[in-house]
Amino acid sequence: MAEGKIKIGDRATAVQYCKKAIDKVNNDDGLANQVQRNYSLLGEQDTEQMCRQKLDSEPESFNANWMMYNLYRVKGDYNKAIQYLNAGLKAAGTNQERWLNCSLQKTDTLIMAFFKTSDKNYLNEALDIYESVLAKVPNNSYILNNVAYILAENDKDLDKAIGYAKRACEIKPDDPGYLDTYALVLYKNGKYPDGIQVARSAIQQYEAQRLPTPAEAYVHLAQCQEQIGELQQAREAYEQALDAGGENISESLKAQINTSIERIKTGKGSK
Repeated sequence: MAEGKIKIGDRATAVQYCKKAIDKVNNDDGLANQVQRNYSLLGEQDTEQMCRQKLDSEPESFNANWMMYNLYRVKGDYNKAIQYLNAGLKAAGTNQERWLNCSLQKTDTLIMAFFKTSDKNYLNEALDIYESVLAKVPNNSYILNNVAYILAENDKDLDKAIGYAKRACEIKPDDPGYLDTYALVLYKNGKYPDGIQVARSAIQQYEAQRLPTPAEAYVHLAQCQEQIGELQQAREAYEQALDAGGENISESLKAQINTSIERIKTGKGSK
């Protein structure tokens, strides 16, 4: 109905309909979708004003805080987004499902803030939250995989990362993404033959499930091969990575791969 009111120019009534729609939503995915609908209908300013009015009367409203979190996350203001998410966490109370979702959203936002600023305080806080979540849901393969990947990428607690990655793969042994993370962690821990085996399994699973194989999967295979002197195989895997990435490969990864290929060509050895 809000869409119809917008079309006939009755913006005030449209806002009231959007407010009612937010109050009726009772799950976080629905809230996120409603944020997008309100944003597209009303624009940033009116959507934010609507949320602020709601918070003025109900400062502990989970729905309003969740909307404000989504708005500021979209704008890239991660500190503000986290403030509203913290209020949402408080409002979640004993709702474990909502607490878990908010906690995971907070870690994602902290990681994005880390990528934006390179401030490791964001990274460390995200890892602390992951640890607290794992204490309550120790067999959540998604979280185990995420933590293992973040630790490996940042060369932190690599012995812990290998345990997390292994557990994720034990829970979901045919998940190619989890296998790829495990291959990366094995490489970072210097377990190159095991890394080759797991990397190949990841690639095989991508192919068996008819999923596009990410360039990174071939890179992790090549890195392990290069370390044990299988230079021709490593070069072929790096070249497969370029093919897999195609036009969508990031410039930084493309440069890394080309540097590795050139290193092998010139016989300068692996790093």
